[in-house]
Amino acid sequence: MCTLGTLPGAARVLDRVADALVQRRSVLLVVPRGVSSRDVWDEVTQRLYVRRILYTACDAWPRSLRDIGQAVGALATDGTPTIDETVRQVDGCDVIAFPRDGADDLPAETAPLLDDWAGAGRSGQGERRVPAYFGVVSGAQAISRLPRSDVNAAVVWWHEGESILDVRVRCRERGRALGDRFVALWREQVVPDVAGTDLDLADRIWEHVEEPEENLLRVLEDCARERGWKRDCLARLRPCLEGPRGIHPFAADRVDSSLAPAWAEGLVQCSPEYGLEVNSAAMAIDPGLRHALLHRWWRGQQALLTPLVDGIRRRVCSLLTRRYGSQWPLAFVPPDHEREQAEVAGDPSACQLGHLSAIVSHVPEMRRFDTLVFQMKALRNELAHGRPASFLDAAELRRVALDLGAWPGQ
Repeated sequence: MCTLGTLPGAARVLDRVADALVQRRSVLLVVPRGVSSRDVWDEVTQRLYVRRILYTACDAWPRSLRDIGQAVGALATDGTPTIDETVRQVDGCDVIAFPRDGADDLPAETAPLLDDWAGAGRSGQGERRVPAYFGVVSGAQAISRLPRSDVNAAVVWWHEGESILDVRVRCRERGRALGDRFVALWREQVVPDVAGTDLDLADRIWEHVEEPEENLLRVLEDCARERGWKRDCLARLRPCLEGPRGIHPFAADRVDSSLAPAWAEGLVQCSPEYGLEVNSAAMAIDPGLRHALLHRWWRGQQALLTPLVDGIRRRVCSLLTRRYGSQWPLAFVPPDHEREQAEVAGDPSACQLGHLSAIVSHVPEMRRFDTLVFQMKALRNELAHGRPASFLDAAELRRVALDLGAWPGQ
């Protein structure tokens, strides 16, 4: 499976963070739940290694200068050490990265300490370049304690790299290991539209999007339960449910303050493709949102199945043209409307499903295509009315099309 750092949107944020640290600007990166803090930490420190930046990894957030000194192996001193004393003992280190284990919580004492540390860098205290700090936080509690963002320290929000494209790329790479290409395509299209930008949720539903909708809803509900989400949490998300707020309502450098806690908890997400949306797992808590949730399942399916059905239709037209010549749409059962007559007269592959159905059902030697055309019409009609199709129906359509040599690319 491809790593987080190879995804286009994620790589953009990770590179920005690493480049800032190279310039000795401290960075605190805020990620939502659903994105692994440890994976993000590993990707940033790997980029520092590639850039030949010397970093010291700490196991926990510091609560005092003594914690920083002990974490980087500084000698113990009597009393409370100054920043100058601490910096003198970590001379040669470019970045202090904490916490090493990717812990999310940010202690109340840490933000003022980080502000002082960045301020020392600004004043040139101790006539040394103070190492930059780097850390990853997530969750509503952590973002209520963020340090200042200024010329020497930045708070970077992960939303700048969130996109459905990243999840789709990850699904494509993961699908390469599957033996069934159609299953891989199905998951590649449906998983991102249901999970959105939540990478953890995408992993959870990976093996369930071919199952009946009740099974998928159960997986989503289980995820919400594990994250501690309850139905009352949706009340504060009502603005998200009442309509769009623009394709990407968050500013480039921060998340809207009214939605920042919900975003940090993973309850809402924002992508260039769909704008601001409530997490599907959160929606699964409320039975009243079931139709809206199934719409996401539908939109992933229709991106795959609509062109696929049309490709099968055109393939059937091609087979009939090869057998009966280019005038078959007019010779057997002419279309009812002049426009359709003109279209098929110029190109037999313009014969649409309604007309095609009339022909194959009335011409005995063409009836071997009758079941296939019926399946295409049924699937198309479900999608046209915004209803998700079942994977079993789509798989059966594929089987019949393959048997008749009507699968696109055969």
